[in-house]
Amino acid sequence: MRIGRRFALSGSALAMVGLAGGCGFRPLYGRMGDGTAMPEQLRQVDVALIPDRAGQLLREELQRRLQGESGSGSKSYLLTVTYNVSDQGVATEFTTSAQTRVRVIGEAHWSLISIRGEAHEIASGWAKSNDGANLIDVQYFYSDLQHENVVRRISTDISQKIVTDIAAYFQNMKKSG
Repeated sequence: MRIGRRFALSGSALAMVGLAGGCGFRPLYGRMGDGTAMPEQLRQVDVALIPDRAGQLLREELQRRLQGESGSGSKSYLLTVTYNVSDQGVATEFTTSAQTRVRVIGEAHWSLISIRGEAHEIASGWAKSNDGANLIDVQYFYSDLQHENVVRRISTDISQKIVTDIAAYFQNMKKSG
């Protein structure tokens, strides 16, 4: 009985994929209409330096997502990012008023600049993510490591949002031009 149900579910999933193709759906990272691959365009984006430790983490994630392992080749675009990470106390201990939980919020404003010919901005946007961390009053080293991991997760999430927006921009430019 289970095998029949699995077969029916996988068959309906395949049918949905087939129907999605009929409505104009195309994978964002698949081949474009003219046969060029989206990752080839993303590899042409260079990421400018981003200040602070959180900025370094975000830049590393962006470079990894945009350029893959190669990281070389000619660059036609420059991605600049203004990145801010802030903490907001969300829980306190009743007797000592010490913070026991913090919400970490990452906000990034990005601009994609064409550096072919005269440099000019061609796309921009915002990305935001948040996460939380517990603070243990006597475990400073643990709290620092936990905060670093939260900032790393936020940077990973924001980099994914930025790269998705840039990929969508390139895809829309291919459709219209």
